[in-house]
Amino acid sequence: MKYSLIPFLIACIFAGCGKQSGFTVKVDMSHERDQGRFNPEDGDIVSMLSSVNDWEPGVDQLEDPEGDWIFEIDLDQVSDTLEFKFAISSEVNLDLPNAGLEIIPNRRLPGEVLKNDPPVLIFNRNWNPYKVEDITFKVSMNNQEVLDFFDPERDQVVVTGSFLGWDANGIVMDDKDGDGIYERTVPVELNSDQPQWFKFKMIKHEDFTGYVPNGGWEITEDRVVSLSNNQLHYFNNQQRIARFIVDSAWLNQQSENGIEASDMYQIRFYVGEDSYLSDPLEHTDSGELEVSISIPLQVDRLVWTIVENQSSELIAPTESVVTHLGKKIIIP
Repeated sequence: MKYSLIPFLIACIFAGCGKQSGFTVKVDMSHERDQGRFNPEDGDIVSMLSSVNDWEPGVDQLEDPEGDWIFEIDLDQVSDTLEFKFAISSEVNLDLPNAGLEIIPNRRLPGEVLKNDPPVLIFNRNWNPYKVEDITFKVSMNNQEVLDFFDPERDQVVVTGSFLGWDANGIVMDDKDGDGIYERTVPVELNSDQPQWFKFKMIKHEDFTGYVPNGGWEITEDRVVSLSNNQLHYFNNQQRIARFIVDSAWLNQQSENGIEASDMYQIRFYVGEDSYLSDPLEHTDSGELEVSISIPLQVDRLVWTIVENQSSELIAPTESVVTHLGKKIIIP
């Protein structure tokens, strides 16, 4: 079965593309204090040198708000991956190793790590980036059920990703309360230097011989695993679907000259005072025509009609109630 999807409300906010905001860098300076190499009481400061400040020492100074020798700085906005080093600046101790700069290679941490669960780094020591966390994956399959790609009684949905070597069989998810939302908590080894990625995949029952898009894999880009992943995802990022299935014999009667090879039929739908046209309806193997559109969550009633060749409305505008699960509309 072929289908096409379009959103009829498009809202794009272009602000800081490729950048993240609001994250923290922390460093434990207690070892440097114990070794006599860091003495704030004498005016010593610790700062962060990075691509953000052109690697200038002393510009981004860290503070110790808790008095526990863990110094930190909040940054408003940086690139997806922050490359940086710490440095001690002292007007008293002029014999600091490497002129106060860390001797280790530049640090590289994804902004996602610093934003969600900033680690406490140790001055001049490499940070062990590996950390096992229980990540809860959640995905709604209601959209795929409306499209008839997913049968909750016989099919499965799995989560897989780089943490599983992209195993096509993945880890099976459960829908314990029958609301079409599948969940699974999985221990994932998070690496600060290399994000983990994941996707959801449908696995059809063994007797299935029909068509499923992309072999069951999501068509979206890979998703990044983070500690904030306990959120609801939608398979293929399609939140709510209105699927129109039109009987070709009925449509042939509505058309003044019958269906001709050059004719194009679309769904016109209304949002307030505005109207939009769907992609063209496509013929299916069952002799029907169909198309699917994405429905914003705030819309609960859809007003629509069928349009021939982008002009003639074949039926009067009709209102359909759309539940939070989506809607399959069979015409007539």
